[in-house]
Amino acid sequence: MTDAQNTATLSDVLWPDAELESVTIDYDAVVLLLTESTGIKRRIFCHGHLGMELPGFWDEVVVAQGEVLDQDPFLDRCQTAIQERFRNSPPATGNDDRNSKVSRLLRVTLGDGTELKVVASRFESEDVPR
Repeated sequence: MTDAQNTATLSDVLWPDAELESVTIDYDAVVLLLTESTGIKRRIFCHGHLGMELPGFWDEVVVAQGEVLDQDPFLDRCQTAIQERFRNSPPATGNDDRNSKVSRLLRVTLGDGTELKVVASRFESEDVPR
């Protein structure tokens, strides 16, 4: 698998048993901070985000699984909301990733089954220096 494919799918992230430390959101990206089971801290960037949901979060921060998907009802809802609001012609934004109008979904499933979903144009990860 090439580096570009790793980045697109986040296959370089050791999802099982990682701990979700934080989720931050700003205009350009949703950023997840994880500590993998190996102790490596990793940032996951969701560039050009269109939506995020975490329904029913209670007390679990241990990750069971993470995956990037091309189809999901939440992805459809985000795209439909934008198309309806702008009558199928959304204007350009100040974010090149968002302007690409290409979206995928990152689904992070926690140990209790809670799902964090982020719809974004591009995903990448980086190790956090110690």
